[in-house]
Order: sequence, then structure tokens, then C-alpha cells
Amino acid sequence: MIDELDSPGLAPVLQAPGVPEVLELQQRFLDFYEVGREKVREYARAVQDYHPAHWDEGAAEELGHDNLVAPLTFISLVGLSKMFGEVAVSYDLSRVLHTEQVMEYHQAITVGDRLTCDCSIHSFRQMAGTDIICLKALVHNQRGELLLTTYTTVVARPGDEVDDVMLDTAKRVMMHSTHL
Repeated sequence: MIDELDSPGLAPVLQAPGVPEVLELQQRFLDFYEVGREKVREYARAVQDYHPAHWDEGAAEELGHDNLVAPLTFISLVGLSKMFGEVAVSYDLSRVLHTEQVMEYHQAITVGDRLTCDCSIHSFRQMAGTDIICLKALVHNQRGELLLTTYTTVVARPGDEVDDVMLDTAKRVMMHSTHL
């Protein structure tokens, strides 16, 4: 569920010529993502991060945390697909290239946190038929504490129509046909 963001903590997005209307609003995702114990371990395994604080509650406690600590890039599970899946729907995710990620950590994300996200367009420009979009996200826990500020830059192409001849040629190549 999405709601327009009316927060004094975020600067308004300027309406720029050529910016798709769907990108002109700041968004607060009202639903939360609850960080689960096994999801932290699963993600740590996937990114080959074997720090004990991701696996053992005792090790996390020794570092001052009540629960397992999520790996640093854990938030990537939540943000980008949500932004393009619910807000910037004019973009096809198969045509979005993630080019840069900057993360400013304020506190650790731990098991049991219910993460909410305030997203806005930090910058937007067009070049060579593509949109270069920098998304800013503020991630809070259920106590309203700011955990993380992220800046994600993507290069995206709006959902253009694909030329039928090109589509047919691509299908044949993918099916290893000799009818080229």
C-alpha cells in the first residue's frame, strides 16, 4: 500500500520537464518488512558473509545486539523491487540496470525489526533514450528510529513498444532457429 509522503524530514521533489508523472511523488510504503531469523541466515549464506553475528545470537549479543544482525546489503531485498513494482510501474524491471548504491548506516538492522521505507527521487535526467534515476530511501524500524539512508542509481527505459521484426528475430535466435 502506498501513500503520499508528507514529512518535514524529506525535501520535496522538484517537478522537472520530461520527468514521468509517476516519479514526481515521494512515497511512504505503509506496509512493513519484518526481518526474520532464517531470512538473515539465508541471505548471509547467499552473499557468503559468515560473520558470527549473522548466525549466532550469542555473537550478536557480544556486539551489543538483542538479535542476529542482518548483513550490510540485506536491505536490497526490500527496496528496488518495491519501488519499481508499486510506484514506477511504467518501467519494466527487465529493462532496469542497477548502476550504483550508496548506503549510510545509522544503526544495525536486526531480527525482529519491522522496516518501513520513505522513498523519493533524489535526481532524474534523460540521456540517449534512457532515464537515469537516483532513488533516496530512508529506512526506519517499528520504533521510528532511522536505520539506513540509501541512494540507488538505476538506468531505465520506459516500457516502449518493441519492433515486431526485432522481437521475432530475437525469438528465433533464442530458439536456435536457422531461419535468420
